[in-house]
Amino acid sequence: MDQPTVALLSAAAAVAAAALAVLRSGIRQRRLRGWAAWSAALASGAAAIALAPWSATPGAPTLPAAAQELLLLAWPLLLLAGTRQFHARLALPGDERLDMLALAAAAAVAIVVRLLDPVPAGAPLLPGIAALLLHLYVAAMLAAGRSSDDAGALRLTGGAVGLAALAPGVAWMAGAGDPAAGGLDLRTLGAIAPLAVVGFTLLAMMNERTARELVDSRRRLQVLAYTDTLTGIANRRHFELLAARLLHAGHAPVLLLFDVDHFKTLNDRLGHAAGDRALQLVGAGLRETLRAGDIAGRLGGDEFALLLADV
Repeated sequence: MDQPTVALLSAAAAVAAAALAVLRSGIRQRRLRGWAAWSAALASGAAAIALAPWSATPGAPTLPAAAQELLLLAWPLLLLAGTRQFHARLALPGDERLDMLALAAAAAVAIVVRLLDPVPAGAPLLPGIAALLLHLYVAAMLAAGRSSDDAGALRLTGGAVGLAALAPGVAWMAGAGDPAAGGLDLRTLGAIAPLAVVGFTLLAMMNERTARELVDSRRRLQVLAYTDTLTGIANRRHFELLAARLLHAGHAPVLLLFDVDHFKTLNDRLGHAAGDRALQLVGAGLRETLRAGDIAGRLGGDEFALLLADV
């Protein structure tokens, strides 16, 4: 086995490892969307690289060469499909039907050219042109995404696909659409670095999304632990904590304690729903009228406490 073949197989193994990493991360975090398509994109790229030594040589069998051609066309569209799912709330231009139409058109061009016998002059250039346009389409769709959280990752992913588009362009300009001329090998080599960049970027996006969700979850749990859900003000535990902080800072606030008049009678006559509504109105009134430095808390039942700072 010669050195170029070993290098290509090593690159294919690296991309396949990235595909497995994305797959494993997605299985462990099933709430994330798009990981299956992303894994398929990287796996397609790895398979295309692995097939290169047997498809980009003179007299190569038609089936491996055609399979590699289709895999090289498929991975950018699978990447785009996964990104659409991962950023479901982000309106990327186009839609899945347009993506599939672009892939079908490029694949049809590649297959028809391979089936032509004899091949007309200039026809070997057409698969390279179709691949170039397909990569540029995917790069444009990704670069057009506007996400406050993953804007940099989206631009990097789009740039990687755009970099992969250079290889079909070079092959086209060199007139290397025929495998015997090395065109397919150029396109394969041009996909290795972008696939590696894409693999690391996808893992980073998944991990960052998980980290953000964990932070948000902890914040929500803290709010639930410190807030009285009925009135929307601090519960007894949080009120005591805030009061201790205020006193520790050297302030001398005024403490007010009060309850709701005739609350038990209201509950007994009109029911607990009416009592809850009364408590909600009290909480809303406190939130609307207190100053920024004041602290309101519900001690329990219809009992409330206020800490008025700088009075």
